[in-house]
Amino acid sequence: MVRLRVLPPKVVAHIAAGQVIDYPVSIVKELLENALDAHAHTIRLSLEEGGNSRIIMADDGVGMTKEELQLCAQAHTTSKLQSVEDLSDIRTYGFRGEGLASITHVSRMKISSRCWDDPIGWTIEKRGKIASEPTPSGMRPGTSISIDQLFEEIPARKKFLRAASTERKSILQLIHKYLLTMDDVGIQVYDGTKEIFSCPRNRSREERLGLLLGDDVAASAFFIETEVRGAHIVVYLAHPKHARKSMSYGYVIVNGRPVALPECTTTIKEAYGSLLEPRFYPEYAVFITADPRDVDCNIDPKKQRVQLLHQNEILRALQEAIIKAIRTPFSVTTDPGVVRDRSMDTYSAALAREDKVLWTPHTRKSKNKEVLQVFNTYLIYEENDRLFLFDQHAAHERILFDQIQDDYYNKHSQPILLEKPQLCELSARDIHEIEELLPLFRNIGFAIDIFNNSTLRVDAVPQWAKRRSLRTVLTACLDDILSSPIGHFTSDQQTHLTLSYVACRSAIKAGDLLSSKEREALLNKVLTLDHHYTCPHGRPLVIELTRTYFEKLFKRT
Repeated sequence: MVRLRVLPPKVVAHIAAGQVIDYPVSIVKELLENALDAHAHTIRLSLEEGGNSRIIMADDGVGMTKEELQLCAQAHTTSKLQSVEDLSDIRTYGFRGEGLASITHVSRMKISSRCWDDPIGWTIEKRGKIASEPTPSGMRPGTSISIDQLFEEIPARKKFLRAASTERKSILQLIHKYLLTMDDVGIQVYDGTKEIFSCPRNRSREERLGLLLGDDVAASAFFIETEVRGAHIVVYLAHPKHARKSMSYGYVIVNGRPVALPECTTTIKEAYGSLLEPRFYPEYAVFITADPRDVDCNIDPKKQRVQLLHQNEILRALQEAIIKAIRTPFSVTTDPGVVRDRSMDTYSAALAREDKVLWTPHTRKSKNKEVLQVFNTYLIYEENDRLFLFDQHAAHERILFDQIQDDYYNKHSQPILLEKPQLCELSARDIHEIEELLPLFRNIGFAIDIFNNSTLRVDAVPQWAKRRSLRTVLTACLDDILSSPIGHFTSDQQTHLTLSYVACRSAIKAGDLLSSKEREALLNKVLTLDHHYTCPHGRPLVIELTRTYFEKLFKRT
């Protein structure tokens, strides 16, 4: 029979550390918040193998004395709290005094620090409760912390470390979130000797927003400001045409702290209403400044979530302000009221190449029968005592997929070399994502390279992308690729998926009103396909109902 026992202190420490530190990005978060709380103006982050091997963060903050250095990595040691009452008035990123202590229980830490008033700095090394004696260090004022041997003593956790590229991506996304809070702080991020991200100290909030969302998105963003219950709310909303498939392109900052507030995302998406397609989310940044006593930051070990007093009222006021503000600038007159980037439609309007046959007599016998459209989504056609219902998007997607795939594999068309290289501005996050996928994009006909943190250089494009907005094509493909497990597929499978995404994004959409000629052309074309039952993703594109089926429904048999 198992008896109750008190766990050894080392086991307790490891369990507690596991609540705070699970991946390298958790360590970077703790170190970054400490640097910001120390009033740093410049921060340099260096990674090795995406942080799996080593993490070094150096800042020019206020630094620590020799005595503080000996205390800083002990559990529940902090300069930010003195009493229970202080938990109700938190004005700093950190406050529990457990971040550095948790890190030392899962890694080896080396800390060097110097105060502005001290002639020299001091260095200690620490793992768990074992610390070296401070030694003098010739260094500039500030603090430098080096972390290595991550999870060496916890094999069960170490084996769950992710690939270096995945860890690097997570860390960059974390830096992006904090970028909007660091109004007077510059940051550089290196992976090995390569700089992978930087933002100078003197960038304004709007400039930083441009770095996160892309300059063109930020420039067309709508600005909203309102107050409720003493909370001041500032919102930057992107145009609906820039909507993404992931909700992670929204940023919520509460009292300068980046937080996860899914209720805010839901509120904003509902405010956009029919301006957004169902599975898409807006790009936005929300800044909420409230009395610290009305914000509970102590509900999550990682301090990623907060609870607001009067949260429902704040979100309701936010939604009302957005609805009032966006209806005029984003209004549309075409049915059904869905805003889309029409630059995608130039190629799509040509339902087939000239060398493709649009009509064969045996596929459709009754030319004089009208093709109807219902719900601006489905085409209805009757032939030989059968009623056919076509999904217009799925049908057009199949047509385009077959053509693009034929072009790609049979080399009917070569990539178009642009007269002048085009610079395509994207968000810093998108640039990092595309950098990981450059071989895939090159494989489907793009000649692209990274120009800087927020810009691609494009020298050639595939034929199907010739007349389209490069930004729209690239971000649309990126969204689709990232939402699938494409990384686990072979090169051929990746190419197939990417081509299907291109066809999907280029096709007529559900909700698009088609003219009589467009309906006829689409139906005639889809009936000539070798395979016209499903779209490239496997969804049915046609349903067939017999006359007998209807007679049974109306009890005529």
